[in-house]
Amino acid sequence: MKIGQLITGKHDIDSIGVKVTKPNSIPFTDGVGVSSNMIKDSFKDLQSTESNIPTSDEESTKNGNHIAYIAFGSNQGNQMKNIREALNYLEEAKIKIVSTSSLYISKPMYYKDQPDFFNEVIQVSFDDLSPVDLMKICKEIEYERINRVKKINNGPRSIDLDILLYDDIIFNRDELVIPHKSMLERSFVLQPLCELISPDVLHPVTAETFHEHLAQLLNSQPNETLQDSSDLLQIIPVSRFELNHEKNPLKFDQLKYKHPTLIIGVMNITPDSFSDGGDNYNVSADVIESTALRLLDEGATILDIGGVSTRPGSVAPSEDEELQRVLPVVEIIQQSKNEKLSTCLISIDTYRANVAEECLKEGADIINDISMGLYEPEIFHVIAKYECPYIMNHTRGTTQTMSSLNNYESNDNEDIVEYMIDPVNPSFNVKNWNSQVANLINGISREFGLQIFKAFKSGVRKWQIIIDPGVGFAKKLSENLIVIKHASYFKKYSMMVNGHSYLTFNGLATLLGPSRKKFLGTLCNEPVARERVISTGATIMACIQQNTDIVRVHDVKEINKVVKVGDALYKNIYERQ
Repeated sequence: MKIGQLITGKHDIDSIGVKVTKPNSIPFTDGVGVSSNMIKDSFKDLQSTESNIPTSDEESTKNGNHIAYIAFGSNQGNQMKNIREALNYLEEAKIKIVSTSSLYISKPMYYKDQPDFFNEVIQVSFDDLSPVDLMKICKEIEYERINRVKKINNGPRSIDLDILLYDDIIFNRDELVIPHKSMLERSFVLQPLCELISPDVLHPVTAETFHEHLAQLLNSQPNETLQDSSDLLQIIPVSRFELNHEKNPLKFDQLKYKHPTLIIGVMNITPDSFSDGGDNYNVSADVIESTALRLLDEGATILDIGGVSTRPGSVAPSEDEELQRVLPVVEIIQQSKNEKLSTCLISIDTYRANVAEECLKEGADIINDISMGLYEPEIFHVIAKYECPYIMNHTRGTTQTMSSLNNYESNDNEDIVEYMIDPVNPSFNVKNWNSQVANLINGISREFGLQIFKAFKSGVRKWQIIIDPGVGFAKKLSENLIVIKHASYFKKYSMMVNGHSYLTFNGLATLLGPSRKKFLGTLCNEPVARERVISTGATIMACIQQNTDIVRVHDVKEINKVVKVGDALYKNIYERQ
């Protein structure tokens, strides 16, 4: 069979042109090459276009345990509800959700006159299902469970489930082709897929790695006749914006970083926090409302409410005391007659599972856990149950011991293989790192990764997670500086555990909180935390240069100016006059 016959016959294409050029091979010319133009009619008298691509027998693949990758897409109705229900239906069919990619917003492709899509890819595991069996389950979910109505090819849909890969087989039937025949031209498929597979996994047909295919796609000029833009926006779902995701501020471009840096304003409801203890403790509802509104007016997108001091050496109050501090504040903000206040995003700074749950019930949106699940692993079940954004802050030990736990070693676990992966540049490698830098960045990331795997086992999805490398937590002065100076590398860290469990931080948002920290006072001889505004601003500028997505600060008014200048300098975001 001729290649042109296969392409025009199988994919209903009327004509195709191919040109191969070797540039600069002859002086003063663009290059030499060959071209070929083919039309569908020229093959009409030839034999049927049955493909000779090798394929696996369905029955031989049915028995035993299998791994598959499924792409999700939705642009109708409540998109998150559709995705959530599809995941639940897969689990009802005894298909285990092993891991999920981040969640992305993409522009429609092929048929452009329709709403944007939510996209993700999941890895699943199951027993004794053939590729066609799996496809039938996916189609049942689409058309019978979620009531997809298909009016035109590539048109609007409530849910779309495409099988991308099934083990490492090639499967070729009229009703199902594996690997998915269009996946290599779709950034909304390849980018999330590459979050789930290691950089050495080969495409069964092309014999190139999927990561190489992604890099080729990302570095190519998009065809605007097919899609207005191939760029993806990572989105972290928030329940209050489920029916209106345009209002959700947690959207980030994790490849080009052309999104505004978000500010979290700190509201500590404690008598003993290191820099603002007592400011909002035992004060009236009017003062709470006034303070919260001021932070929003000054530039905060999120309010972070904390009822426990986490400064080194502090002693935590009881759980009941913590609840008595933070729950009334959540109620005051939620019930405010000021719409700006009542609709703002609320983060709860807690490591306690019950405190997190009670605040989420009251209307909080985000949980900011300084222990990354180490203090109370039950918090993972709460995060999974409420499907809320989850900030994982790196730490070691307790507030009593963390200051002494700042020795970071290289990886000595033979079951863990570590990578640094840049989706745009698959040959990327770290240069000029000394052992202290490498041990610290990899050590923090490794400990993050192991906790993230535990979160996954509890049902937390990758798209919920924001990572905070924990400036000031179990780190000495030089290590805090390294974290800030190299913060962008946290987005590149990837690991393989036991040869089969792969995790990458590609597609994860990062948050840093150097505000008023002690190391700044040491550097600038500022023993009083409130005086560290300018030094905080300097570190925030470095955070923006390192592609940090969110910064957590006390002095919102002053730092908002730093963020505006930083976004203009490093992201080219500003109001042009």
